[in-house]
Amino acid sequence: MSWDAYVQYAYDNPAHIAIAPLLPTPFNQARSVVKLLDCASLGAAGVFAQHDVYVPHLRTHANAILINQPSRIAWFEAITQLVSSSGRNGQIAHALLAKVKTAFGAELGAVTYKSLFLT
Repeated sequence: MSWDAYVQYAYDNPAHIAIAPLLPTPFNQARSVVKLLDCASLGAAGVFAQHDVYVPHLRTHANAILINQPSRIAWFEAITQLVSSSGRNGQIAHALLAKVKTAFGAELGAVTYKSLFLT
């Protein structure tokens, strides 16, 4: 999918919940905040692994849910909490978007990526 097609797809199909599990592997140690930016641009409430790349930007139950144990049960419970809490997804998603705009707004560079934040 081309970048322009992805931008249009993301704009037309906002997400409710996005997950970013990062198992402790050498590959994941080199990750960046891209998943955080994707989550915010899709308008989703995020469930993230408690990883060094995310921790400085996220606060559990304020702008995301951080999972500090790589167990299926912990992930299932976090996702279930978001699904069953009326309005909580929107609150977390809105807070994450606000954090991303203030923390990364000047650094995003790509006008097409920024356009996702205008909704």
